[in-house]
Amino acid sequence: MFREQQFSVGATSVQFAMGPKTGPAVVLLHGVCRRWQDFGPLLPTLSSRWQVFAVDHRGHGRSSRADCYLVPKFIADPTAFVVGLEQPVVNSAS
Repeated sequence: MFREQQFSVGATSVQFAMGPKTGPAVVLLHGVCRRWQDFGPLLPTLSSRWQVFAVDHRGHGRSSRADCYLVPKFIADPTAFVVGLEQPVVNSAS
Protein backbone atom coordinates (compact mmCIF):
# COMPACT_ATOMS: atom_id res chain seq x y z
CA MET A 1 0.00 0.00 0.00
CA PHE A 2 1.32 3.42 -0.95
CA ARG A 3 0.88 6.56 1.17
CA GLU A 4 0.98 10.03 -0.30
CA GLN A 5 2.89 12.70 1.57
CA GLN A 6 4.49 16.07 0.88
CA PHE A 7 7.82 17.71 1.54
CA SER A 8 8.83 21.33 1.08
CA VAL A 9 11.63 22.77 -1.01
CA GLY A 10 11.55 26.46 -0.19
CA ALA A 11 8.04 27.69 -1.05
CA THR A 12 7.29 24.65 -3.22
CA SER A 13 5.37 21.69 -1.82
CA VAL A 14 6.32 18.42 -3.55
CA GLN A 15 4.01 15.39 -3.46
CA PHE A 16 5.38 11.87 -3.27
CA ALA A 17 4.14 8.36 -2.66
CA MET A 18 5.94 5.94 -0.36
CA GLY A 19 5.62 2.16 -0.39
CA PRO A 20 6.29 -0.36 2.36
CA LYS A 21 9.83 -0.79 3.64
CA THR A 22 10.71 -4.09 1.96
CA GLY A 23 14.30 -3.28 0.99
CA PRO A 24 16.60 -0.44 -0.06
CA ALA A 25 15.05 2.82 -1.23
CA VAL A 26 14.42 3.38 -4.92
CA VAL A 27 13.26 6.80 -6.16
CA LEU A 28 11.16 7.05 -9.31
CA LEU A 29 11.07 10.33 -11.26
CA HIS A 30 8.52 10.76 -14.04
CA GLY A 31 8.90 12.65 -17.31
CA VAL A 32 7.30 15.91 -18.45
CA CYS A 33 3.49 16.05 -18.29
CA ARG A 34 3.34 12.96 -16.07
CA ARG A 35 2.74 12.16 -12.37
CA TRP A 36 3.81 9.48 -9.90
CA GLN A 37 0.70 7.37 -10.61
CA ASP A 38 2.05 6.63 -14.10
CA PHE A 39 4.38 4.12 -12.41
CA GLY A 40 1.30 2.17 -11.20
CA PRO A 41 1.93 -0.96 -13.33
CA LEU A 42 5.50 -1.24 -11.99
CA LEU A 43 4.77 -0.63 -8.30
CA PRO A 44 3.69 -4.15 -7.23
CA THR A 45 6.85 -5.74 -8.66
CA LEU A 46 9.24 -3.04 -7.49
CA SER A 47 7.77 -2.85 -4.00
CA SER A 48 8.40 -6.56 -3.43
CA ARG A 49 12.19 -5.85 -3.30
CA TRP A 50 12.49 -2.09 -2.71
CA GLN A 51 11.00 0.66 -0.65
CA VAL A 52 9.60 2.71 -3.52
CA PHE A 53 9.37 6.50 -3.43
CA ALA A 54 7.64 8.06 -6.46
CA VAL A 55 8.01 11.84 -6.60
CA ASP A 56 5.83 14.33 -8.51
CA HIS A 57 7.88 17.15 -10.00
CA ARG A 58 6.87 20.75 -9.21
CA GLY A 59 3.77 21.72 -11.17
CA HIS A 60 2.84 18.06 -11.77
CA GLY A 61 0.30 15.83 -10.02
CA ARG A 62 -0.46 17.19 -6.56
CA SER A 63 2.79 19.12 -6.19
CA SER A 64 2.30 22.85 -5.91
CA ARG A 65 2.61 25.14 -8.88
CA ALA A 66 5.70 27.30 -8.90
CA ASP A 67 6.90 30.45 -10.61
CA CYS A 68 10.07 28.75 -11.84
CA TYR A 69 10.23 25.64 -14.03
CA LEU A 70 13.87 25.79 -15.07
CA VAL A 71 15.89 22.55 -15.24
CA PRO A 72 17.98 23.38 -12.12
CA LYS A 73 14.75 23.53 -10.07
CA PHE A 74 13.56 20.19 -11.45
CA ILE A 75 16.91 18.76 -10.32
CA ALA A 76 16.97 20.52 -6.94
CA ASP A 77 13.59 19.20 -5.76
CA PRO A 78 14.33 15.45 -5.99
CA THR A 79 17.91 16.08 -4.83
CA ALA A 80 16.52 17.63 -1.65
CA PHE A 81 14.24 14.62 -1.27
CA VAL A 82 16.94 11.94 -1.55
CA VAL A 83 19.31 13.64 0.90
CA GLY A 84 17.43 12.03 3.80
CA LEU A 85 17.29 8.54 2.28
CA GLU A 86 19.85 5.85 2.93
CA GLN A 87 21.59 4.81 -0.32
CA PRO A 88 18.70 5.48 -2.73
CA VAL A 89 18.58 4.19 -6.28
CA VAL A 90 17.23 6.79 -8.74
CA ASN A 91 15.43 5.91 -11.98
CA SER A 92 14.19 8.51 -14.44
CA ALA A 93 11.48 7.64 -16.94
CA SER A 94 10.19 9.78 -19.77
